[in-house]
Amino acid sequence: MSNLPGHYLLDMMNQRGGNDSEYTDEVFGRVQSTNPFVIWISQDLQIQGNFIELTTEAKGLKIQVSLPISGEEGKYAKGEIEVFKPLSVGDRVRMLRVQQGQRFIVLGRA
Repeated sequence: MSNLPGHYLLDMMNQRGGNDSEYTDEVFGRVQSTNPFVIWISQDLQIQGNFIELTTEAKGLKIQVSLPISGEEGKYAKGEIEVFKPLSVGDRVRMLRVQQGQRFIVLGRA
């Protein structure tokens, strides 16, 4: 086995066997509901609950900021910035299908 980056993982995958699609696939869907979270992948397949893992981009992210005001010693403008808007009903999403379809990682909007 080589010590080059990635070779260890490649060797593990080769030992396991199977084809590439058994590891990870890119899948698209549409958000049907956000509470509980339900995503339609096709006309007859929806996923929900423990099958779905949301990334920070999919969940949404707001941060508090405090910026110094120019020319005013010791004064700050404070507020909240929405970095990522959470997914909404109707949003088209891009996901990774992993563990042979036992888990879907929602990356964000498609």
